Amino acid sequence: MVLSNRPKTDWNERITLEIGERFYRLRRVEERQDGSWWAYAHLLEEAPANQVIRYLILYLPPDS
Repeated sequence: MVLSNRPKTDWNERITLEIGERFYRLRRVEERQDGSWWAYAHLLEEAPANQVIRYLILYLPPDS
């Protein structure tokens, strides 16, 4: 799951995300309350090994 304060408009069901050395696709987006703030929760699932990659986005998570 990736949380953000704004929707990621270029993320949709057709893209593949590369995080580290793993590949994911977007399952759905939900608005969630995170304390006193609202956040967009981008729920991901690991992409199958045989999935055709049409558009790849490299996502670098923020440092913790």
